[in-house]
This record gives sequence, C-alpha cells and structure tokens, in this order.
Amino acid sequence: MAHDVFLSYSREDTDAMHRVRDALHAAGIAVWTDDNLTPGTPAWESAIARAIESSRVLVVLLSPDSRRSTWVGRELAYAEEHGIRILPLLIRGDERESVPFRLTNTQRLDGRRDFDRAVTRMTKALEQYLGKEDAPPIQTARSSADSASSSRVIRIGAIVALVAVLAVIIAVVLTVFVFDLFGTETTILVGHDDSVLSVAFSPDDERLLSGSRDTTLRLWDAIDGRAIRIFEGHTSPVTDVAFTPDGTMAVSSSLDDSLILWDVNSGEPLRIFEGHSDAVNAVAVSPDGQTLLSASADRTLILWNINTGAIIRTFTGHTGRILDVAISPDGHTALSAGSDKLVIQWDVNSGQMIRQLNAHESAVRGVAFSPDGQTAISGAADGTIILWDVVGGGMIRTFTGHDSGVLGVAFNVDNERIVSASSDDTVILWDVDSGAIIKRFRDHTANVNTVAFDADGLRFASGGNDDTVRVWDVP
Repeated sequence: MAHDVFLSYSREDTDAMHRVRDALHAAGIAVWTDDNLTPGTPAWESAIARAIESSRVLVVLLSPDSRRSTWVGRELAYAEEHGIRILPLLIRGDERESVPFRLTNTQRLDGRRDFDRAVTRMTKALEQYLGKEDAPPIQTARSSADSASSSRVIRIGAIVALVAVLAVIIAVVLTVFVFDLFGTETTILVGHDDSVLSVAFSPDDERLLSGSRDTTLRLWDAIDGRAIRIFEGHTSPVTDVAFTPDGTMAVSSSLDDSLILWDVNSGEPLRIFEGHSDAVNAVAVSPDGQTLLSASADRTLILWNINTGAIIRTFTGHTGRILDVAISPDGHTALSAGSDKLVIQWDVNSGQMIRQLNAHESAVRGVAFSPDGQTAISGAADGTIILWDVVGGGMIRTFTGHDSGVLGVAFNVDNERIVSASSDDTVILWDVDSGAIIKRFRDHTANVNTVAFDADGLRFASGGNDDTVRVWDVP
C-alpha cells in the first residue's frame, strides 16, 4: 500500500510523533508509522523497507535521541538511496546534538519554540507538494439521480469558486505559499499600491506591519499572510514602522515630517508627533516603551515622550540627512546612520555624542544593534556591511557580496546571523563570525528596501519596490 509520508522518529519522541501523525491525518495525508509493530523483528525491518519505498516523503523528527538512533540513521540512508524526499522537523535539543551530519545542509522546520506552528507549516508544505490542497472529500456510492444532481451542484460550485477567485484577484489581496522541501518557505503579501519601505514583526510574532510609499501602513497576520487592516493618516510615504514592546501600539515615520502613534487593534491614530523641519526617515521605540527616537533629513534626532508627545531632547552632530536609527537593548545608547557616511553612537540620557564610527565610503542607510548590545552592524550605499564593536568603538569585519547599495540590515536573536536588503534586488543571510554568505534570496523583482527578523529568529520579512512583503523561514 502506498503512503504519502513515512514518519521516522526515536522511541523517546513517541508523543511528538503522535501529534505530527494526527495533524497529517487530519489534513488527509496518509502516514506510515511503526507503532503497531514489534521493533527488531524481521517482519518489522521488512515492513520499514517496504513503507519507505512506497512513500513520497520521509518526515524525520530531529532530537538528540533520534540523532543517536541507529534505526533513524538507517531509515534516512534508505530513503536517500531510493530518492525519497526528506523533510526534517527539529523538535528539541540544539542543532549540533540533534541534526545528523547528512542533514546539515537540508532545509528543516524548527518546532522547538512553537511546535504546533511548525507542524502547521509542515502540513501546508506537504499538502502543496503532494497535491492535496484541493483534494475532494471521500464519497460513498450514490444513485444515478444523486450523481446528476451532484454534477449540477459541482458545476454551480465551480462557477461560484471562479467568481470568488476573480474577486480576490481584483481586490489584489493575495497570499502565495511556496515551499521547496530543500529550499525555503516564502509567504508573499500583496496589497500595497507602491514600494514597501519598512516592515516590523509584533513582539509575539503573530502580526506583521508594513509601511509604504503609498502613504499607508498595513497590518498582516504573520502566520497565514491574511490582511487585517489598513492604517491611513500620513500624507506622504511611510518610511519606517515599529511596534511598542507590548504590541498594543505602533509608530510610523513619514516624509510628511511627522510621526504617528497608532492603536494596533483599531487602526486609529492616537497621537501625532510634530517637531522635525524635514522628512522623518526612521524611528525606534525604547525597550521600556516610554520614548521614541526619530531620525530626520533635518540632520537631527529627537527623543519624544510617547505618552504625551512632548520633545525630551534633540541630538545634533550629523552634517547630512539622518537615514536610520536604533536604540540599544538596554536603552542607554543609540546609533544613527547618515548621508554624511557616518554612524554616530549617542548617550540617550544626555543626548551627547559618544563616538563617530567612520569607515563607510558613502551614505549609511541602515543600522542595527546585536541582541546582546555588544556589537552593531551598518549597511551603506557602497554595498558593504560593517560589524562594529560598540563597546570599544572598533571595526570588527566587513561583509561584501551585494552588487549595489545596502538599504536595510537586521540582527538575528542568536547574535550569529544577520540579514541585509539591497538595491541589487536581493536579500542576503550572513554568518556573523565568518562574514560568509549563508544564502542569497533573489525572489524580489526590484530594490529590496527593508528587512526584519521576528522575535524568535525563525523568520524574517523583507519589503521592496515590487510593492510586496515577503516572509521567509530562516534556513
């Protein structure tokens, strides 16, 4: 009997296996497991071999126990020998102790932080790969009259479905899931009428906010890509967006010289911040959620009281437009990036300049602190990214690989990877320690303006001049 999926696991992971099996069964995917057989017997070994041969995909649950399991290793080897697709799901343990060497370069799903979400993604991927997304329900025998009636219903249903599809296309609300079992899952969010200039995940990773040249912000469901609401209030392009730490509010900056604080749940503006004399290019929210720091083309930074809208202090020191800003994880220092080729480090409490970081050869377009606050990255129009020691002020290394200017940068929560957006239409994921390129993403069809990791570091989002937002699983 043919099966869709062979489920490989260690006995210590039986509970997780049952949860995966039940989820796949509920989606109509035929799963083979050995839980009804006696391990170690000739019949068991023969059954395993036949089941792998007759399956289209082998799903393996990765853990320290499965990595040590002789039988899991043999099942993987047998699947490879017979050309069976392998889809790993990491369920516990760190990668070094859970991922076998043969799978180190294989794309895998990570269920350690959110097992149910990982299983849901895996199920969607398998449904698409196996062609089960539109599978008809199981039917029983019917009379010819019933069949004729059903045929008419099916034709009517098909017409209704076609109209629904056309309506979705006309509304330009489209979510596309693409999954290569050896590649990366991508969710494409379409809805903006112009370039996407900024993206940000909510603190709980369940929502995504984007700001666009079309003057609007859009809130998306970060899990299924569904459009939730549109925020309208700016009169010029929205240059940056950020959530407050509790996720209930968001702030945006704009070329209309203002910032707006929004109620995320209603989409209503709560407060407008006015004080800059030129375009506001970027904004950052303090870790305690009490202040905002904005960066402007008027060459200043302004620290605002988020609750009253009052200006606390103004930072001066750049000789050109300030293009980006970031606040350290402890809230004590900030970094700004300017068209004057400088990155400046500031004392937030006093507004005084701590030091200038001067190594780029052209305008610095993006800046970000590492999660531990010890280092930072900056990306510039010269196509380079620089890793800085913000404690001592020295340059650690330079990342090269983009063919054009770097427009946005972000640090992963693990301090080990960064991602960059470029006007060469690509996104690059980098290894921090070596400076090596882990993966280059070429799916955007125009400049990529912005990138952001989610809080758990398992995904990142990008936005570009192709008017789309794309959400990627981190390889």
